[in-house]
Amino acid sequence: MAAPTLAARSTSGLEFFSLGENEHQAQQVESNCRLVSFSQDGTRLAVCNGQTTKILSFAGSELKEYCQLDHRRTSCCIFSPRGHCVALYQPYVVSKDIPEGTPNMSVYDLRSDAPRLLKAWVQKKQAEWCPQWNEDETVCAKQQGSTVNFFEGTNLDVPAHRLHLDQLKAFSIAPHGQHVACSAAGGKDQPSTVRIFMYPGLERPIASKSFFQADRIDMMWNCRATGLIISCSTETSADSYYGDTSLHYLGTDGEGFSVSLDKKGPVYHAEWSPNGREFCVIYGHMPAKAVLFNTHCEPVFQFGTGPRNIAHFNPHGSLLAIAGFGNLRGSIEVWDVTRKSLVTRVDAPDTTHFMWSPDGERFVTATTTPRLRVGNGSAGFALSVDVYLWQVQDLELSGRVPAQARLLREGTRALGSDVAARQLSSSQAHLRAH
Repeated sequence: MAAPTLAARSTSGLEFFSLGENEHQAQQVESNCRLVSFSQDGTRLAVCNGQTTKILSFAGSELKEYCQLDHRRTSCCIFSPRGHCVALYQPYVVSKDIPEGTPNMSVYDLRSDAPRLLKAWVQKKQAEWCPQWNEDETVCAKQQGSTVNFFEGTNLDVPAHRLHLDQLKAFSIAPHGQHVACSAAGGKDQPSTVRIFMYPGLERPIASKSFFQADRIDMMWNCRATGLIISCSTETSADSYYGDTSLHYLGTDGEGFSVSLDKKGPVYHAEWSPNGREFCVIYGHMPAKAVLFNTHCEPVFQFGTGPRNIAHFNPHGSLLAIAGFGNLRGSIEVWDVTRKSLVTRVDAPDTTHFMWSPDGERFVTATTTPRLRVGNGSAGFALSVDVYLWQVQDLELSGRVPAQARLLREGTRALGSDVAARQLSSSQAHLRAH
């Protein structure tokens, strides 16, 4: 497998670093970069430099410019699952000449030699800007108030179907299949609800679950599109100033379960395993518990307690990183999920961002500005026994600038059974696979 590329955005612009064994030079892509976003397969890249938004394409290891779009204030960007389309959002503004505002959200088709504008909207609420596609991109959906409009193919002018729910808060298209989940806020003495529909039959839901004490609802599909985790939280409660959180499971077969948590305290994090059959939950007052559950919400394995508030599976689901970031000291435990055994422990103090590489053999922790303006950078950890360090020569107020990166051999040591660390200084990081 080719080595993944680390994209670092700092005051010196956008630069790429290889995480391979023999490639360690930095490659500057853009001297000024306000936003960077990769497509899911890593073949396309969107970069906004404050003057225009560029769409770049990878041909092997070579990066080529596909087009430039006249969007200088792009603040959000998302590619469709196969990278055939890109959606751009700019902050909504009005003027005396145009009090209703100008279109600030656009969707382009990227499959021809030049981009083709499919639709431009005036989008006032940023919370509702992001369109969603199904996996094969035959359906695109977008929320507008209490209605979800479904478009088919590249025709974004006239919705093929509509789904209207009173007090609609959010919707989520399953990663596979044709399922759509919607959450609706409750009224006085009325519960909030989550419903699952089968597109295009949107007349009645195939599964539903109701909740009291749910000021906010988050929905997370598993990769098999057979069910979703529902996180319900309140703004405040009698027991906590930060409110209470409860977890539930709702399947497309109509089955629903509540996650029974045996330790009082907040729910910090919940994440599906890539196998779609298990999920990990971090909960309880410190030291928090980490438990693996199945889709019947039954405990499968307990990872003990400790200072942790986040858990991330690698893309293959073979490894699980359990860590404590934010106001915790930054310790990371890596577990072998199959063997249910601890692989290693490492420390990454002051971490503000964590992600696995696409090959599942490395992960990167980052300390970024403006969260921390002193000592920010990123560290990459790989499965090997050699330890390497990328170190920068220049340091500015906003953080480490990877202008002159050099490789230093730190020697050989083992962290746990077979894990060692490679560290790379940067400001903001994104990963892609060739």
